[in-house]
Amino acid sequence: MKAAIDRPKLAENEEALAHLRSLMSQTPRPSERAIAKELKYPHSTVRWNIKRIDAEAAEQKAEGAPPTAEGGEQTADEFIQQMPSSDPRDHRAESRERPIDSALLAQAVAEARRYPKATVYSPLVRSVLNYLDLTTPRYKMSEDIREMMEGAVRKKYPEICREVEGLK
Repeated sequence: MKAAIDRPKLAENEEALAHLRSLMSQTPRPSERAIAKELKYPHSTVRWNIKRIDAEAAEQKAEGAPPTAEGGEQTADEFIQQMPSSDPRDHRAESRERPIDSALLAQAVAEARRYPKATVYSPLVRSVLNYLDLTTPRYKMSEDIREMMEGAVRKKYPEICREVEGLK
């Protein structure tokens, strides 16, 4: 049984929250795991607080009045177009357009070597794989999943995959 760590909750620790905000403001932003390690709080706690802080920032930004079209300023439509989207697919598209940061890529590869599992929540995928497991002799679910996921990632992010394979 682990010994309880005597420290305040991260959400109530102003000093740790200030440090978290400073880490989040860095460009590029460190990974959640790196931030958790730096703050000495569990990754899940840090992830929850990052989401909370990001949501608060987006809410504050959304509360600001959009600029008017007078005097050559943006129209409300232009202002809305510049606001960050909550659709995660938009962020993936942005990441494909940016150049690859070799230091972050090396960090991602190092983390992947330590924690190679990738978890997916999908009742459809699990149902199909369970069926195959029940009906196919010597079916290797993890191999099948790995091949499908690697194929999809190679198709969607070919440049990043080439860089990762070059580091091995």
